[in-house]
Amino acid sequence: MVGASLSRSIYVFVAGTTVEQDLALIAQFNSLPNENHFNGVTRNCADFTRRVINTYFPGATGPEYINDFGMTSPKAIARSFTHYALHHPELRLRVLHVAQVPGTIKRSSECRNGAEQLYRSKKLLIPMLIFANYELPVFVASYALTGRFNPEHQFEKHPAIAAAELERQVRRAKSENDKAHVEQLEAVEGQERAEVVGTSDEWKRYRKAFDSFVEEAVREEIIPERGYLNRFIKYLDEGGTPLVDSNGALWMQLSDRGGTSKAGVSASNILASDSDSQLAYELFLARTERVLKSPKHSRETMLEFKEDWALLQYARMKSTVSVANTAMPAADTRGTLMPAGEMIEPTLSYTRCWVSAAYPCAAFVFSAPPLEPPNLYPSVRP
Repeated sequence: MVGASLSRSIYVFVAGTTVEQDLALIAQFNSLPNENHFNGVTRNCADFTRRVINTYFPGATGPEYINDFGMTSPKAIARSFTHYALHHPELRLRVLHVAQVPGTIKRSSECRNGAEQLYRSKKLLIPMLIFANYELPVFVASYALTGRFNPEHQFEKHPAIAAAELERQVRRAKSENDKAHVEQLEAVEGQERAEVVGTSDEWKRYRKAFDSFVEEAVREEIIPERGYLNRFIKYLDEGGTPLVDSNGALWMQLSDRGGTSKAGVSASNILASDSDSQLAYELFLARTERVLKSPKHSRETMLEFKEDWALLQYARMKSTVSVANTAMPAADTRGTLMPAGEMIEPTLSYTRCWVSAAYPCAAFVFSAPPLEPPNLYPSVRP
């Protein structure tokens, strides 16, 4: 999953199964000969997925041959399975979103089926108008009536198991015509969804706060100008040298910053004492810039972003201290900027890729402890 997220965003549709169903699937596949029957048109990966899901839930998924020009597509499987799961609330459908890791690898686009690609692409639509004007209305009507499905919308509706359970309770309350209970449950359900996905106002506040961080970084000459953040990851990829220390931790070394500097690029060393604080802060800024500018299908969840934001704040304080210590005598500057007990080293509660690059080992991994929603406007400047 981590490796795949370097090249694309991923949606995972999750439903509950029983031990008996799992054992039945294993027994079925163990009884078959170990032969490769793959065929890109009639036996592709989506066909295999359809077979697995239908083993668990007979008739749950099916192809859309008109929309996909005779093939089975992943989007058709996701759409049909979602439709089935919504009619079987006991499955407690939820959708996970794994955003593509910011980096130098080309950004993935939205997942589309064949008719949708034809409908939305001018490069294909114009030739069809000229050479297949009779067939085009058929494909457009097929997409409009049966092919419309957005996995991002499903993620926003079913982002967590708690939201799935609340949705089931809302349906039951509606069947009992208990309007007061419905309103109460819907309010809690909205809060559960917003906690994972975030609201537009919440993302807007973070963008505004980040703008102030960037302005401060330019003012303090940590970065030359804002456009530098768009080039930083590529600059790091082309000019940096990845290193692995004796403990197996990853570092990135640069030799054109008035000498040689290095920064840790893993959770255990990104904020270490021998990691260049300004280089690390530039990496945090560049990554946060990418996330906040990304469309929804390429953006991480609000839960993940809040943990990243806490690390950004920590790196910002360390960088501010570094700049202040360079510009002022080393009297009690550090004590003034960082009172004892106010800065706590993040702990290793989870790991995930932060930035992808061309180097096989240049995947930047960070972690943070569960944190309360951060203060968007902390005052750390002297």
